[in-house]
Amino acid sequence: AGFLANMLEQWNIRLSAPAVDLLKNILKPVPSDRLTLTEIVNHPWTVAGDTHSAAAPSAAAADAK
Repeated sequence: AGFLANMLEQWNIRLSAPAVDLLKNILKPVPSDRLTLTEIVNHPWTVAGDTHSAAAPSAAAADAK
């Protein structure tokens, strides 16, 4: 697991594999390695309209607000 996967786990955020892939490719440290806007729009997660990839916030997160 990488940094992003570890942070999502720590924050109790569950995303689908395509959503994580999209984030990893948007957040690459080297700008030239990042997805272009066209690639983001055509990414499988964006095309599929995966609106159910995140779990509901935990009660602890809701209490922290």
